Amino acid sequence: MIILILKGSNSNEVKIKNKQMKKLFIISALLIASLNFAQFTVSKSDGTPINDGDVFIFGTTTYPDNSLEFVVTNPTNQDMDIVIYVESITNTDGSGFELCFGNCYSGVSPRSHYPSDSPYHLAANSSSEPHGNHFLNTATNGNLVLDYVLKFTQVDNAGHQIGTPVTITYRYDQTAAIKMDVLPGVKIFPTLVKNHLITVDSQQDLSFRIIDFLGKTNQKGWLTKGKHQLKLNNLKSGIYFLIMKNREDKKTFRKIIVQ
Repeated sequence: MIILILKGSNSNEVKIKNKQMKKLFIISALLIASLNFAQFTVSKSDGTPINDGDVFIFGTTTYPDNSLEFVVTNPTNQDMDIVIYVESITNTDGSGFELCFGNCYSGVSPRSHYPSDSPYHLAANSSSEPHGNHFLNTATNGNLVLDYVLKFTQVDNAGHQIGTPVTITYRYDQTAAIKMDVLPGVKIFPTLVKNHLITVDSQQDLSFRIIDFLGKTNQKGWLTKGKHQLKLNNLKSGIYFLIMKNREDKKTFRKIIVQ
C-alpha cells in the first residue's frame, strides 16, 4: 500500500491512503466532465420548452403557419457550439424544407448538419436570436406524411458530438388541417373498431378515404345517402383516419382505432 505524507499549514502530518487519492482524482474528473458537457435548452420563440422526443405536426405548407421558430439557450458560464443534424427524412427529398440557424438553408440532406460551415456559437449565459431561426416545410407528396427528424447537439472543437442532444420531429400531415364536424347529418361509429366494421349514417352522398398514419390510402369509395357499413378486413391493428367529402367538397374527419 502506498502512503503519501503531506504537511498542512499547522505542520501536522496528514496521511492519505492511495485509495483516498484515487477517489479525489475521480471526483475531480467528474466535476470537469460535468462542466464540459453542461446542457443547453431549446424552446419555442414564445418560451414554451421543446423537449427531446417532441413531435410538431403541421397541416399546411403556407408561411407563417408552417413555421416552427426556436431559441437555443446556453445557461452556463462557458461558451458552447451547437449544430442541428438532420437525422432522417421520410417521404420527401428535403428540397422543400427550410432550416434557419444563424444561416438559412433552402433544402436539407439527411445525415448532414447545419450550419454546414461552422457551428452556431453561443456565449456563456446567452440565447440565440428570438426570431428568425426556424424550420418550415413547403413540400407535399400526395397524401403521404412527411417527417424530418432533427437533432440539436453540442460539439467540441473537433466537431465531435458531446453532451445530451435534443431530438425532435417536424411532421407535415395534411389531415391535421381537416376540421371535424363541418358536415351536418353525418354519424360515424364506432371509432374503436373491434369487429372490422364501422357504420356511416349520412343525410347526403359522400366519398370516403381511409388513410394510415403515414398518409397511405388503404381504402376508398362512394356512399349514397343513408346508412352503410364499411368493412375494414384488410386493415391491420393500428390508427387510421376516415376522411369523408360531399359534392361541395366539404369534409369531415374521424380518427379510428382498429383493434
